Amino acid sequence: MKKKGLLIALAVLVVGAGVYFGMNALSSGKTSDEHFIDRLEKHYLDYKVSETEMEFKYEYKPEFFETLMASEMLESGGTSMSMAGDLKLVQDLMQKIMNKFTLKQSGRWVLDSAREDFGIDMDLQYLYGEDVLISLGLASDLKSEVLLKIPELLSKGVRFSSENAPEFAEKMIDVKPYIDILYKDDAPENVKTSYIDMLKAFCTAERLEDLGMSKQQVGDKKVSVQGYHLHFTYKEYMELFESMVNKMKDDPAVRDYVVGKIDALVNHFIESGDYKLFELSKEEIEEGYADAKKEVLASIDSSELNIMEEYEKELSNMPEEQRMIVGLDNMAMDYTFYIDKNDYLRKADVVVDSPMMKMSMSSAYLAIGDEVKVRPIVDSSDVYTFEGDFDSEDLETFGKMLALEAVDNLGENIIGGKAVENIIADLKKVVQESDDFEGKEQFLKTLDGFVKNTKQQLQFAKYFLQQ
Repeated sequence: MKKKGLLIALAVLVVGAGVYFGMNALSSGKTSDEHFIDRLEKHYLDYKVSETEMEFKYEYKPEFFETLMASEMLESGGTSMSMAGDLKLVQDLMQKIMNKFTLKQSGRWVLDSAREDFGIDMDLQYLYGEDVLISLGLASDLKSEVLLKIPELLSKGVRFSSENAPEFAEKMIDVKPYIDILYKDDAPENVKTSYIDMLKAFCTAERLEDLGMSKQQVGDKKVSVQGYHLHFTYKEYMELFESMVNKMKDDPAVRDYVVGKIDALVNHFIESGDYKLFELSKEEIEEGYADAKKEVLASIDSSELNIMEEYEKELSNMPEEQRMIVGLDNMAMDYTFYIDKNDYLRKADVVVDSPMMKMSMSSAYLAIGDEVKVRPIVDSSDVYTFEGDFDSEDLETFGKMLALEAVDNLGENIIGGKAVENIIADLKKVVQESDDFEGKEQFLKTLDGFVKNTKQQLQFAKYFLQQ
């Protein structure tokens, strides 16, 4: 089953990537217009070298908890006043606390093997309101060097490199050949056309709207772009995805292309010897893949993927209140894409609106292709660099040194930081305003002593680390 699952996962990855990038590009043009498709094909491969930024937020809704309290899930066990009160408190916490969190990401993606700075360099920030709770940076050439940055915990980045620890490269997979296989533009024309036709049919006049020209903020610049808004439900998206996967059964050319991609990935996995990192033998990989491939192809030929049919069957057995929460028709998806005069996608706003919450994401391409200047992907200045043998005490000593600094900074920069201070203040306000929370006084006392008690516990942890 694991082997079959691996092959299915790879197939879904290849087809799903096509759906994702295809939807992105198609939602960036005019309804069912050839110029729209020209834009998709013109610059698709350029996005593998780009600088991006993204912001992600979510908003919990009171309607979800009101429905939950009225549903048969609670009525079947008899809803007590304390349970209802607890749910009301959870509702308030979700709305007034969780809705203030934001995830921000900025990244440099150089996935063109012809460039000397091949690799990734990205930063994540998790904020409460306007204050950073914690941030994380990761840079790697995806072969022999990795840099990790956690500025709230460590004053310097942490670098692992084969230059200073020769066996490090032996413990990493060189990702470059796999990226080349996935990005190789070798789909037969009839395969491209068949999927383009399906996407055209999906982007009806009712779903797609041309918003005209506007100025949009992209990084620190204002860019003239044409906007397009695409609206559909998650159910409609799943129906599209299902039909695109089932295309492998109906069209041998599509199936051969997808299987060919997976064959190429697995063949390189074997030929490069990467399988040895997973303590597998060459025979195990070859025999397992051959069996799984035969089984999955037989399954594709004999039946279709019926995600929606199975889902509707499950839905019909649920109480009405639960159907409202999990029904895919009740999850609206809105994509707004902005394209510049050179047919590059520069900005995208996505909103997924469900009965429980609303998730929103705004992303932008700050630079694409040749606009991304060549520079070292890993900045090795001002870092802690591991030097030595991974199988000796060198790694333990290095880890202890990092842990001692991290414990000190955790207390000062995170537990004692502005973000946690505001979280505690907002928690206290929500709990104080709650009339049905039985443990209110004890909870408030715990919050009052949280920072002090946590810092004391961290000092105990530091003491044991020093032993």
